Amino acid sequence: MGLLTRLGSIFSRHPGAPANPEAPDQASPPGFDDAHDAEIVEEHPLEALEELADASVVTTRQVNLARPLTRRTKQEWFDELQRNHQELTDLIRKFDSHLDREAERADRIVRAAEALDLVVPAIERLAERMGDRVDDAATRITESVEVSSRRAEMHASESGKSLEEITGHLRTSASGQTELVTRLAEFRQTMSDMARAGSESTRLLAEMSARDTTRQEQLEKRIASTRVWIIVGVCAAMAIGVSAIAVAVIAITRTS
Repeated sequence: MGLLTRLGSIFSRHPGAPANPEAPDQASPPGFDDAHDAEIVEEHPLEALEELADASVVTTRQVNLARPLTRRTKQEWFDELQRNHQELTDLIRKFDSHLDREAERADRIVRAAEALDLVVPAIERLAERMGDRVDDAATRITESVEVSSRRAEMHASESGKSLEEITGHLRTSASGQTELVTRLAEFRQTMSDMARAGSESTRLLAEMSARDTTRQEQLEKRIASTRVWIIVGVCAAMAIGVSAIAVAVIAITRTS
């Protein structure tokens, strides 16, 4: 049986009625379906509990007007109230557990955001160091090309090699060095993009943490409201039980 049906039976069951699941007066409250109610409770537990609190009051009044008064012992009344109190206590514990899980999830998001705040500056510093190294490597490569050119010119003049062969060798070497410089510049740009992506991730996590905090506050407010409804329902059930006992005692006194 769904959670809504079980809760409805707590409030709608007449104090003197037998707890027989096959009896027609033990049916689910009007407007509730077991399978559908179980799905509603899993997806929206707070809304389902508020609807149940509203429906239980009306159902209890209708049942009290429709059913005749039956005699029960004080122990039976006490056992009935104790069972109702235990079911309500279990329901409150479920909501408390749900609230604890939401709080743990918010803490994990905050810790992840804090860890990312530490990683992003490290990535930015790494990108800066890589940029400095790329600039240093480009400077050294340029100096090496110049030295190679001077040496080649000196070697050509000393050995009498043709100027065209030396020029072709220099062009080939310069082309290779230029390509290397280009690749290093691309690597530097990649590191810069990674740093920007890390900053964007930090911003998104901060927004997620803020939204989660807001939702946590709303959940706490609704839990507090739900507890008030539960207390009102318990008080109403106890008042009805006491009234029924008083009527039964008066009836017994008159008959005797």
